[in-house]
Amino acid sequence: MDSEPSRRLNVGSRPSPRTNRELPDWMGFNHGPVTLRGGRATIHQGQIFRVAGRETNWSPSYRFITDLAQPTTRTTLAGGPSDRRFSRSYASDVADWVAGRFKTLTKTG
Repeated sequence: MDSEPSRRLNVGSRPSPRTNRELPDWMGFNHGPVTLRGGRATIHQGQIFRVAGRETNWSPSYRFITDLAQPTTRTTLAGGPSDRRFSRSYASDVADWVAGRFKTLTKTG
């Protein structure tokens, strides 16, 4: 079990360097806030910290777990497999990523 408390992070938010504000919700890029468990030393990483007097946060966009003795690996993406905002796959994996559910990839051949 993770020793650090859960934290509320807004997944997908990217403040504009010019205005220091998030993109408007109607644009559909933000998917949160969501609760991320863990801290910087856990598989489910998430960290809140202060930089230049401003509170900010980070979390990994890709998680990869493997046992090199096995022919499988487990992965998850923060959003989905598409980088196209209006694709059905753009945010299809957000819930799995937040919940810590992984897809298993198996070597064939």
